[in-house]
Amino acid sequence: MMEYMSKNFSRQMSGQIGIIVVLITAAILTFGLSVANRVVQENKMVVDRSDSIRTFNTAETGVDEALNQIYQFETGLDSSLNTGVVFEDDYNQVSIATSQSFEGYLNQGESLRVDLNNQAGSITLNWSKTPCSASQKVGLLLTFLHRSGDEYQSHYYLIGHSDCQYSSYQNFIPATYNAASALKYSYTLALPAASNASLYIQTVGTGTDLQIGGGVGLISSAQYEIESLARSEGDTSNKTIEVSKSLPSAPGFMSFALFSGGNILK
Repeated sequence: MMEYMSKNFSRQMSGQIGIIVVLITAAILTFGLSVANRVVQENKMVVDRSDSIRTFNTAETGVDEALNQIYQFETGLDSSLNTGVVFEDDYNQVSIATSQSFEGYLNQGESLRVDLNNQAGSITLNWSKTPCSASQKVGLLLTFLHRSGDEYQSHYYLIGHSDCQYSSYQNFIPATYNAASALKYSYTLALPAASNASLYIQTVGTGTDLQIGGGVGLISSAQYEIESLARSEGDTSNKTIEVSKSLPSAPGFMSFALFSGGNILK
């Protein structure tokens, strides 16, 4: 009887040990699978991040190529500028377009150039996201430059709102204020048909956000629009970079005479 009980106890112990071994093995296997899965996920994240960086660098290289083509054209090294798709391979497509409107930020002291076609029409300018205050006053100086016979003529327009003037409203053409608009001030300038015409815009007081548009066909070019589309091998990553570049413009070195209230005599 004692021998029978001893054998039965041994079987129970063996069964319990077997269950414990199975549970430990399952726990180790679960932990191992978890670690392996984490390693796989981290490796995938590293690969994806590496693909994303390479794809972004490819898109940036495309933008650099487009800017170089624009530079070659602006400096006269190339007689014409190709628009549309200017570069394309299996992993990168770059396009250049000229825009008949402008939207961006114009720093104080910089001059923005807008080329015009030889036709009459109106240019609408909107600027400043915030109303003028005691510490921030902003207006615009517009220079309409065109060819007349054998010489160029310049017409100046000093635009501002009564809230934005430094002392008096003298010499400023009044702008319109719209509190509900994203850009608070606006002015529409009517221009005659003129050959080789351009409009130059400078800020008075401080830099400002600026938006420019014109009648159909009036603006020849206001800025360049560059788009670079890049993808990685296997399409695991895709990047798009869009860049706007204004037209080259020399500084208006005599504009201070208008700011100070003086006259320019030819």
